[in-house]
Amino acid sequence: MAGRPGWRDAHRGGRDRPDGQPGHPLPADGHRRRGPPGRSRVRRGRQGGAVLRLGQPGRGGLRRARPVRRDPGPQSPRGLRGTGAALLPGGPPGPSAGRGHVPGVAGPLPRGPRHRRAGPPPVQLRERHQASALLLRGLRFSEALAPSRSGGPGAVRSGIVTNGASLPGLPLPHRVARRLAASGLRGASWYWRLARLVAIGPEPGVVVLPDGTPIVHDPSDWTCRGSYEGHYEREVLRLLPDLVGPGDLAVDVGANVGILTARLARLVGPSGRVIAVEPSPRCLDDLQGVVDALGEANHVSVVQAALGAAEGTVVLTGWDNPDHRGLGTAVPGHRAGLQENWYDGQAVEVPQRRLADVVAAHAGEWEVGFLKVDVEGYEAEVLAGAPDLFASGQVRSAILEVTPDVGASWAAALISSSPRYRAFSIAETGRMLRRTDLRPVDAAEAAARPDQWNLLLRRDDPPGVDAR
Repeated sequence: MAGRPGWRDAHRGGRDRPDGQPGHPLPADGHRRRGPPGRSRVRRGRQGGAVLRLGQPGRGGLRRARPVRRDPGPQSPRGLRGTGAALLPGGPPGPSAGRGHVPGVAGPLPRGPRHRRAGPPPVQLRERHQASALLLRGLRFSEALAPSRSGGPGAVRSGIVTNGASLPGLPLPHRVARRLAASGLRGASWYWRLARLVAIGPEPGVVVLPDGTPIVHDPSDWTCRGSYEGHYEREVLRLLPDLVGPGDLAVDVGANVGILTARLARLVGPSGRVIAVEPSPRCLDDLQGVVDALGEANHVSVVQAALGAAEGTVVLTGWDNPDHRGLGTAVPGHRAGLQENWYDGQAVEVPQRRLADVVAAHAGEWEVGFLKVDVEGYEAEVLAGAPDLFASGQVRSAILEVTPDVGASWAAALISSSPRYRAFSIAETGRMLRRTDLRPVDAAEAAARPDQWNLLLRRDDPPGVDAR
């Protein structure tokens, strides 16, 4: 039946191939349909760009045909992923071939870089899409855990602070990963790896978080990297809204690059005030940049000095640590930071002032609503510059870092001599979701703890008094 003359004209209106040989019957729309018995059927697949001809007469079994170059053509709405159209030699693109037989092409066409699709490989695109989907699911999960508190003065839209300061923001995958990390969900390193696979972060410098808080972005520094990723001191940052409110005076001793300073400035509002004390020459420029980026929320006084028991000067070491700018200390003979982070660098002489004098000069008779001291083992000297601060109850709340490597006896003595205050250790607990854990601590336990930790002192005000 296949060789009967006139069959093509009498039946489906088949046509001859361009080389003049009898062709397979094709309908007018160019799509192959099941032909008469004995004819070869064509199966098109993704095996090296080839066409597999099944049951071709005289060939016996399978053989690999020559590669066929495809082009989407004007009639292929599906583009590169569609059926495409064969390019006939010496002529324009033919009609879309669909699943039918593609007319013969003289010889294999080159498959060099010119014929590769632009953009990332399909595997990389698939990984990015999967990472984006996982991050967005995580964002919905974190929203359910902790509803967003964004908004208010300085709210961010597309990285622009609405108070007028134009600053870069975080790309969406980084915002999602940061929110997950700040919520305490385990696996921060894993979903931050996904976020960096999907998007590139901003250039180093001051950037704006989704809630409008400016921070310093520096991937080479441990402190700045942890702040950008949302896991640096998160147990302390969660407590700040409960300890600080509008109109308060907050003192940040050891302000570093302004991580807590910027948060405190937004919490105290226009009627409050923040004093940021930082002696490190490396941190001062970044701290001032964060303060300037606060715009209308800038109620911050920056003090470029160390605090101690007496006026004078002190030698600062460890401030030039290239990996951790927050390890500068004025402790004599103490290499900066914990033992695993010890760094012998350049020593610099900086001015030293008393805490009581600084508060009086910048806030007068204001009550200190919140005091934070984190100076890498020099905390006892800082408090010696204001000996009556806790005895008189002038401070409502305080968070003090305790470094046993240098000595923790001062913390035990402070707890014993401050009966008006309740003492707590600040930590995190939780198997899958890390939450801030406050545990009462006494003088004996404070002196015996082996690791560096944060001490919270909260004034025990009578009922009816706003202790915040």
